Amino acid sequence: MDSRHKETLSVAEQAAQWLLIMEAPTDQERAAFWKWLSASPLHVRELLLAVKTQRRLRAFDSSRQVEIQAVLASARSNIAQLGEPKDLQQRTHTARWAYVAAACLAVFLIAAVSYWTIWDGRRTYSTELGQQLVFELEDGSVVYLNTASRIKVRFTERSRDIDLPAGQALFEVKHDRSRPFRVHTASSIVEAVGTQFDVRVLGSETLVSVVEGVVQVLEPQMAGVTVDSPAAPRLSAGEAATVDAHGKLERTAKVDIATISAWRQQRLVFNEETLSWIADEFNRYNAAPRLRVEGDALRSRRFNGVFNAHSPESLIEYLQQDASIAFDRKDGEILIRERTSDPAERANAERHQAQQQQN
Repeated sequence: MDSRHKETLSVAEQAAQWLLIMEAPTDQERAAFWKWLSASPLHVRELLLAVKTQRRLRAFDSSRQVEIQAVLASARSNIAQLGEPKDLQQRTHTARWAYVAAACLAVFLIAAVSYWTIWDGRRTYSTELGQQLVFELEDGSVVYLNTASRIKVRFTERSRDIDLPAGQALFEVKHDRSRPFRVHTASSIVEAVGTQFDVRVLGSETLVSVVEGVVQVLEPQMAGVTVDSPAAPRLSAGEAATVDAHGKLERTAKVDIATISAWRQQRLVFNEETLSWIADEFNRYNAAPRLRVEGDALRSRRFNGVFNAHSPESLIEYLQQDASIAFDRKDGEILIRERTSDPAERANAERHQAQQQQN
């Protein structure tokens, strides 16, 4: 067996294990998973292959009569956990394939419980607060679905349409000039042939950012406009725009391409953003603690930084360096407010800031 084949087999095993772990991951496991997934295109490919196989086998128990928990318990007994490289290296070729089969079986049966709504023919994909999902569409395009998001897929012989009523998604579009790929929101239609772009719904507005290639941004009433139409404004790699509720497009400043997709690695990147926006972004990913900023002046203050999306405490530690900001914790909420003029409180804040500088 050549080294390339061994690597692929090893990654396939890891993908099967990660799908099991991500059924009920801890914050640490979730972060480790996204780090693993973003480390190599091979990791993404093998994960998608496992999910695709899961999709094809969904009909095996269409009436849901398999005792899933019992089979899962049996399958898990045959699966080695991550972090056992010596044991895995000692397995024979036959045993290795048996291991993969057992892992995949467990994944497929878990799908009957956790992912049934994804693959049941409704073609609707969704995530809950703090969750993210990556999957391949039937045309080979890949979708990265961010937290608290929902899309509906409608493919025909002549078109590929995605409805995004809420949330955010990044699309890696498979080239097919005969079938335009369109993402529909309430205020816009984003159309591409073969490219990578991010679409986020912000209330009644839509934010479009392009990682690679070119997209057209159409108003909903321009749904019949064809690709390459001069009537539609275009965005290219590194460009972004906001489309308001009336379909009016406003281009924003050039954006860093790496920043556009940073959320896929569970990172929040802020460049002169208001504290109100920053707190809202953390609240998109975390049920607790919730962040609340008090006072218009403080809400409008701007900050820079890169943070773990699942660690609101990292933001609090950063803000604690500013002696003018105070924090109150109660009932799963952190209130961020301007510090009062109380001398004792001011002295404590100054001491804390001095300690932070020393460290």
